[in-house]
Amino acid sequence: MFDTEYTEDTHNILFIRNTVSYKISDRFSLHNGFGVKNPGAFFLSYLQYQYKNKQNTLNISYSAGATYQAGFTLEQSFLIEYTPKLTQKLNAFFRLSAVGNTDFNEYTRGFQHIRIGLKDEKLMYGLAFNAEQFNISWDHLENLGVFVKYNF
Repeated sequence: MFDTEYTEDTHNILFIRNTVSYKISDRFSLHNGFGVKNPGAFFLSYLQYQYKNKQNTLNISYSAGATYQAGFTLEQSFLIEYTPKLTQKLNAFFRLSAVGNTDFNEYTRGFQHIRIGLKDEKLMYGLAFNAEQFNISWDHLENLGVFVKYNF
């Protein structure tokens, strides 16, 4: 991921991560990884809970764990994705994802992304809203737009 749509260089993000996962049970998994994110290397370990309904139209996931990059932080993430069928080939699409990262002194970074649209077998498109907060939320960004995702 390379995120560079900000006016201040301190918010530009280069992010590469490799993760190894172990499935503990049908709903729980343990993840360990390492990567590079400006300003340097990081390591992470987290536990994830995931629920999917039988129709595979509802996916809920929550994870919490520690990241080490020049100090430890607690990172939590939440995802809910709902894709009910509209026709034989077309589904509605709703996705909310939120991540919060804190150290022992402050809320270092968080984001919330909302996607509402349509999905077929390989293509998703619709409206998007992003909100991001940096450094105890004194610095924040919001944007509204459209999204298109194609799975090869």
